[in-house]
Amino acid sequence: MQELMNMIHRMIIESLGLEDHYDSHMNSLAYSIRFSNYYKDTLDGRINLALPSHKDPNYISIICPHNVEGLEVKAVDGQWMQTIPMTNSFTVLVGEAFKAWTNGRLYAPTHRVKLNSGIEKRYAVVFSTIPNITNDIICAPKELIDEQHPLLFKPFKYYDYVKFRFSDEGERVDDALKTYCGV
Repeated sequence: MQELMNMIHRMIIESLGLEDHYDSHMNSLAYSIRFSNYYKDTLDGRINLALPSHKDPNYISIICPHNVEGLEVKAVDGQWMQTIPMTNSFTVLVGEAFKAWTNGRLYAPTHRVKLNSGIEKRYAVVFSTIPNITNDIICAPKELIDEQHPLLFKPFKYYDYVKFRFSDEGERVDDALKTYCGV
């Protein structure tokens, strides 16, 4: 999984023309794995949610859904799209740290887990990249800032942002990243 995650980071960095930043970016990463067990226990109107809508604060999440439906991603137009798990496949989501690092060039989607009537539980393995604890400053490379792409987010410490993001104040705002460090 780490090799796959590194390949995804490399593809993104190269697609942005930032090959010179690859080594320093990769050296600033830590890896996380989480085993999730979702139950129907939250109601959002008439929709049974196992995990309410949210954005991931990290760089990237790779989700292995074990062929069980339920993950939905909100499109830019506001419509919820159900992901369809395929055998031996993963779902890759960009997080807010990568959105800030790329000066908004990557989109961090809102997503949720909704369990249909016939499903009571959903298991998933989530592998993520996060900034390492000793190098957690998120700052867009200067190459991604120009007249057409003005700076969107001030440099920030990731773990300070995560504290804000999951605070009462951070939970109340529509866009925690923009509220915390938006220009």
